Amino acid sequence: MKKSIKSSLRAKYRNIKPESDYNSTNAINALITKYKVLNTQIFIYKSLKNEVPTKEIIDYCIKNNIQVFAPDKEALDVKPLNQVNPAPNYENMIAIVPGLAFTKDGKRLGRGGGWYDRFFAKHKVKRKIGLCFKEQILKDLPVEEHDILMDEVIIV
Repeated sequence: MKKSIKSSLRAKYRNIKPESDYNSTNAINALITKYKVLNTQIFIYKSLKNEVPTKEIIDYCIKNNIQVFAPDKEALDVKPLNQVNPAPNYENMIAIVPGLAFTKDGKRLGRGGGWYDRFFAKHKVKRKIGLCFKEQILKDLPVEEHDILMDEVIIV
């Protein structure tokens, strides 16, 4: 069931043009005001085509001395993006996660590799936040036992 949903969504999202439609200000403001990221660590993906762009968020974090990490796919861990190499403090880490689709109640459909589900099963972070375009919000998604729900979804 997930496979057919993913195929359908990939075709649909080919028409999304993130560079022209996206304003990172909303996501940055939500992170700063709601989660007080200045006193925490951020774990964020480096965006691929048709994902919400994250470069401005990463640049903001680095400029404001917020410790920022990206996925280390081989190690099932994180790697620092700042010049300093802080140790990750997972309990104080806010994770910003991509996906093909989300529901407003935190269900997430990823690209199919299961990396984020395995990562979150291994590392307990302070908050898991899905970041997506409004077109990526669905009413419901199938959930399997190993799927990890997001604590919140930010829609841009």
